[in-house]
Amino acid sequence: MKRIVCILMAVLSLCLPGCTARRQVTVRETEGVKIYFIRKDEDGRKYIDYEKRDIAVESTEGRVEEILAALKAPKSKGAYLEVPEHIGFDNIRLSDNVLYLDFSRSYRYLSAEATVIVSTLICKSLLEDGMAEYIKITCEGEEQPPLYGGYISKDSLHTQEKIFIE
Repeated sequence: MKRIVCILMAVLSLCLPGCTARRQVTVRETEGVKIYFIRKDEDGRKYIDYEKRDIAVESTEGRVEEILAALKAPKSKGAYLEVPEHIGFDNIRLSDNVLYLDFSRSYRYLSAEATVIVSTLICKSLLEDGMAEYIKITCEGEEQPPLYGGYISKDSLHTQEKIFIE
């Protein structure tokens, strides 16, 4: 009888590790750059959330393009896309800790609300990467909102952990 109990215990101890539930790693828990996007809660209210993505490119222009591509296609379940596919850059330049982003003509045709949301998501993600301390936004060389004649920094982006967007 003891022998049967010992064999049963040995078989169970071998089977149990394979039967345990495997924890899925979310894109928020991985290493990498925070990519900000809009999520909707159960009540349909929109708020800013993030996921972490690995950006392997080393050059400034390449990193900015990769982060923009990640912003256009978040992998998180429930992501509500706010950065339109047609948004792109004509010029990307890094000088003295300032990242100059010159958007293509399509940026000009965004509504006022969309301009603030798109620029906030892009700037939060790029500033999180740490490649620059300030961002200057232009479109075809002309200064654009949210800050005319100014720079965007982490200090000027006052978005809380779960601020709802109307």
